[in-house]
Amino acid sequence: MLPSLHILLIEDSDDDEQLVRRELAKVASQLEITRVETPEAMRISLETKSPELVLSDDQLAQFSAAGALSVLHERKVDIPFIIVSGTIGELRAVELMRLGAHDFVFKRDLRRLEQVIARELREAANRAAHRDADRRKDQFLAMIGHELRNPLAPIVTALELLHMRGADGDHEISVIKRQVDHLQRLVDDLLDVSRITRGDLVLRRERVDLREIVTRAIELSSPLLDQKRHRLDVDMPADAVIADGDRDRLTQVVAHLITNAAKFTPSSGHVAVRVSSDAKGSAIIVEDDGNGIDHNMLPVVFEPFVQGTQASDRSQGGLGLGLSIVKSLVDLHGGAISVESAPGRGSKFTVRLPLALTVSTPTQISGRDLHQSDSVLIVDDNVDAAGLLAEFLTDLGYTTHVAHDGPSALRVAAEQHPTMALLDIGLPVMDGYELGSRLKRDHKDLRMIAITGYGDATDRRRSEQAGFEAHLVKPIDLERLVKTLRLSA
Repeated sequence: MLPSLHILLIEDSDDDEQLVRRELAKVASQLEITRVETPEAMRISLETKSPELVLSDDQLAQFSAAGALSVLHERKVDIPFIIVSGTIGELRAVELMRLGAHDFVFKRDLRRLEQVIARELREAANRAAHRDADRRKDQFLAMIGHELRNPLAPIVTALELLHMRGADGDHEISVIKRQVDHLQRLVDDLLDVSRITRGDLVLRRERVDLREIVTRAIELSSPLLDQKRHRLDVDMPADAVIADGDRDRLTQVVAHLITNAAKFTPSSGHVAVRVSSDAKGSAIIVEDDGNGIDHNMLPVVFEPFVQGTQASDRSQGGLGLGLSIVKSLVDLHGGAISVESAPGRGSKFTVRLPLALTVSTPTQISGRDLHQSDSVLIVDDNVDAAGLLAEFLTDLGYTTHVAHDGPSALRVAAEQHPTMALLDIGLPVMDGYELGSRLKRDHKDLRMIAITGYGDATDRRRSEQAGFEAHLVKPIDLERLVKTLRLSA
């Protein structure tokens, strides 16, 4: 039995609360139970004191388990969440567990509650320990990366002075410069992986020609290609291949793949770079006829600090961070990277990027581009945001309807029959995922677009699984929104 436990109970039945309290008395000597019945009350309670455990009924008069999970996601907290319901079916329970619930207990079988709570608290403690270890590791990587820059700065300055004085032709100076350049790349990798892990890396997006990206990447990789006397074949279309991305970061991605190909291909080998595009997007392929990758390494080749077997002299160098950084950068661009390889048969890395949007400025878009029946349901609990978005779309010729929570949205949809819906995910009462599922059930032809502050790969997968056709991250790009609406129409 625990000495004390603070529990947030989401329940609207006095009788059921007493049943749960009796079982909880077996769990801890001292219990602090805060009961709430609405999203607002839950938010206030969380701001006052964070509980160690959340117990939630599935459907309340003004709330739901899905809505409670959405509130926790807003706060980005990891608290054991157990559904305690008398009517929930197993399919519904599994659906809620996919949204983040940890387990469920039927009210008719509350004897399980003690065992489930003990297990979930234990697993939560393990997760917290892992997060703490990861945080210390990230802090160490950031610290050592920055600290290594301190001695590098005067070395680089000294080399520049030697160059100005005409000494850079000396063999010894050339060796030092090559090794300093290598050390700088290692430090950059450490800092990049630290930024990515902390979520601090921000892309400076613009419209870029992937042919230019490849040309810049080849320039950066050419010293190693020349040193190892590799033959480089480049195949790019005559017309521009446009992507929405960070010019420097995409160059970094391609340069690393080319350098990797050169590094792990024996001298006088063959490296090929190809750029292509189709209706789905664009692709950059880097292929070599080098050593290849062992099949046991393929599943983890993009994990940080993973390296294949190397000779004892570690002639290839590196920290095992490069491909991990490449994958993270590609993911941030909304793309995907894959590898095909076998020992002795070379490697083929394919970077796929989404179709670039070519929308003209919104003021130039006319009503002629719209269908007479186009109407949009906008659901956002931020009244100003919903109103301004409705005003913008109305000016473009759309018929708009606004709601600020799930139940209101369901009523409006039933009355107005919109063709498209823009749904915020962090909604009160029921979250956008649950609302989207209900809307699709009643309006099968409705096209839905998620609008949310959460934009990582997990959030995008969840919106896709819930039936959303696109996932736009706030603050949304209005040109991108118009293009997405057109594609959905």
